[in-house]
Amino acid sequence: MKKLFALLTVFTLSLTLVACGGAEELPAIPEDVDMETVDDYLGRPDVQYVDLRNFDDKMSSGYIEGFEFIPFFDYLEATDVLVRTDMDWEFAADDIKSEGALKELFQEDKTIFLMCGSGTRAGYVLAALESLGYENVINVGGIADYTGDNLVTGDGYYNLEVQLPIPNDVNMTNVDVYLGRGDVQYVDLRNFDDKMSSGYVEGFEFIPFFDYLEYENILVRTDGDWEFAAEDIQNEGALRALFAEDKTIFLMCGSGTRAGYVKAALDSLGYNTVLNIGGIADYAGDALVFGDGSYNINMDVKGDYTPGTYFGFDPVGKYMATVVINEKGGIADVMLDAMDSGTTKQNLGFDYGMVAYANADYEWFEHANMIADTIVANQGWDGIVLNETAINPAWNAQTVPHHFIEINNEESVDGVANATIGAEGFVLAWNAAISQASESNLGVVDIDATPAEWAAAHEPAYNYVDGQYTGQEDTYFVTVTVEDGFIVDAFIDALDCTDDNENGEFESCTSKQTLKFDYGMVAFGGADLEWFEQANLLAEALVEEQAWVWTVTEDGYFDQAALDSIGGVTIHVDTLQLAVEDALNRATTE
Repeated sequence: MKKLFALLTVFTLSLTLVACGGAEELPAIPEDVDMETVDDYLGRPDVQYVDLRNFDDKMSSGYIEGFEFIPFFDYLEATDVLVRTDMDWEFAADDIKSEGALKELFQEDKTIFLMCGSGTRAGYVLAALESLGYENVINVGGIADYTGDNLVTGDGYYNLEVQLPIPNDVNMTNVDVYLGRGDVQYVDLRNFDDKMSSGYVEGFEFIPFFDYLEYENILVRTDGDWEFAAEDIQNEGALRALFAEDKTIFLMCGSGTRAGYVKAALDSLGYNTVLNIGGIADYAGDALVFGDGSYNINMDVKGDYTPGTYFGFDPVGKYMATVVINEKGGIADVMLDAMDSGTTKQNLGFDYGMVAYANADYEWFEHANMIADTIVANQGWDGIVLNETAINPAWNAQTVPHHFIEINNEESVDGVANATIGAEGFVLAWNAAISQASESNLGVVDIDATPAEWAAAHEPAYNYVDGQYTGQEDTYFVTVTVEDGFIVDAFIDALDCTDDNENGEFESCTSKQTLKFDYGMVAFGGADLEWFEQANLLAEALVEEQAWVWTVTEDGYFDQAALDSIGGVTIHVDTLQLAVEDALNRATTE
């Protein structure tokens, strides 16, 4: 700014009059400046012009060009800088929660013009600044009383009669020379929270690309890229109302990408003087106002769903999906879970054992959360590629494949990292939930199998009677629990006994499940898993398959080469198989 006015002096501008070898200073500013006289004092380098209204007021009600926005409600109070402790407008010293932040925002070496909606907020902030020793702060009133020529929708200019010519190579390294001009519209396309967290160049107004232009369907990247296409302009009238065609427009953002895209859009409408001056990261001038790193605006995702919370359930796999639709109709949150042994897999966390026992890269709940996060990010299942196997009517609980839908991560755009788990439970529960959120099939994943067909494919080949049944063979014991005709739990154990005495009886016996790691298959036998761990894997497989479908090798061990074998199970199982068959025979009807 100082460079600009030094150059303007050379060009004999109206703000500085050269006479008799000396220069007259700017006219003194009276204490009674208000909204009727404020135009007489706009464009001065010795004044900080501050509008205390919220940013949405700027977009909906207009603003006076040259005023920067420091929102009272959405910033000063929201970030605990200046807070009305009694919620009234009587300032008290303890209302100042961060004196440093307040002094960083308001420049004590300048006269400060404060305005808002009616003047109330301006009066309150004036009192706060004066309590800190500020001497030149003026409450100029509210926007409703403004009758001047510098509204954003007006055609007024700042009172600079002569302006330096603007070259085509203005960028963030030389922009200071061209700040403070009435014939330039200065636009920062970053989100408003970037202004408060990362700082901004004084004099630039904020027209957020993501949080406003795209959010309000004014200028939207139809393909999600940064190559402008004519159909990206969704509301030409709104775009023209925001950008002044009769001025040179300086566009900036984070790196220059958004600025380049918006420039292409404005150029397509016939704008002749739009410059992409780059990104804030390259700015090294004197007009930078530092942020405090804490401000955040939570923008609701928009969509066509009906607001509410919806729950879906897959009764076969006991999968659950909870979907939250926000007030804007967008998918705000998704929670995927499944029942497991009286609790849920989300609750089990790492104890579920996919990493520990199945050598997976991620635990079940991590996979589920990755899928949920991807759904929220994409506002649906777009980007998650599913491989579906056709339902075979001949399937039953013993022959149905473990999964008939799987996530194909390799072909997924923005897919779920290393998510190789089956997806039918997720999909069926999701469809049940999201179908309640619209009158159409919006968001429903298109699959061939119906929930009824998937349930029929899991009908047991055996007719089990509800109850608890124990089978025994030698020192092996197997207990199965049947509910609603299905095996819902199985427990496998065996006795570990000392040598028998002279009467042919064992001296003592201990349960291998009780011994756990002390049994020593890992420590002394070189096995990958301990006996109780292997037995538990077999019990889980029995529940999964609803029958004992594996064979035993000639030497009496579990056949690891069998289809759908249980990895790592090496225990002697011929006797165990007889105990299982004994229990199942007790549980099976004629």
